[in-house]
Amino acid sequence: MSNKSEILKARCEPAVKEAFEQRAKDQGCKPGELLRRLILAELDKPEPAKVSITPPVDQIKERRFSVSLPIFLLNAAGERAKSKGMSTSRWVASLVQSNITGIPVMSEKETGRLEELKQAAFGYWSKRQPDCQALELCFLRIGQGES
Repeated sequence: MSNKSEILKARCEPAVKEAFEQRAKDQGCKPGELLRRLILAELDKPEPAKVSITPPVDQIKERRFSVSLPIFLLNAAGERAKSKGMSTSRWVASLVQSNITGIPVMSEKETGRLEELKQAAFGYWSKRQPDCQALELCFLRIGQGES
């Protein structure tokens, strides 16, 4: 038997705690045992596969396809897209891209604002430092989602 001296704590709402205790009771164990099982099960899961940010050259071209959604989801997607100044299809494509690659996709408004900030920064730094190559690289990386 292993030494179980370490303690993990988590805060939650009283209703969540009550539901968790009831679930443990329903499974015939103590809450600590259920929590230990859940933690071990999570740690046993394989890491999600990382997707290369640099796609093969022959796979860059876009291809159109259809997705069927319930009307309420389509309406909600349309509202989110509208709030970002995007069409619904562009917003959905951006959502897929950012979820797979981990790089957020900026709307045209956000890209425009970034370009304004870039120009302002170049104007500021060009007066103080003639060689702005490092700053250009910084903005290039920000634009590609790197930090």
